[in-house]
Amino acid sequence: MKLVVLAAAGTLAVLGAAAMAGPEMVVPFHRHYNIKPDSRLGKLPCLVCHLPDNVRLGPYGMDMQRAMRALKTTTMTPAVLRRIERLDSDRDGVNNLAELRGDSSPNDRRMRPARPARPAAPRR
Repeated sequence: MKLVVLAAAGTLAVLGAAAMAGPEMVVPFHRHYNIKPDSRLGKLPCLVCHLPDNVRLGPYGMDMQRAMRALKTTTMTPAVLRRIERLDSDRDGVNNLAELRGDSSPNDRRMRPARPARPAAPRR
């Protein structure tokens, strides 16, 4: 019985880790937007794209996934990031780029930019 429980726990841990964004996604994102580790965005790297359960993608993560599919890539690139900058993924009236420049998550409509931001472009 203990063996079954340990095997199940190990499987869940592996699946959970596979679903989360690793350095191959976070590092290029932080580099592109010059995210500082002590900033609001720097303190929640996975939650910029994922929901609090850290498994499912939030609205920004879904837009990023669609952009990656459209560009036929599995790699985080500046082209992927630029493709979704004018969107307002969390539909809070502020486009993704303005949110990121304002140290705010485009994945959470309750988080507002620290600096004034431009209005969002219409959602496609």
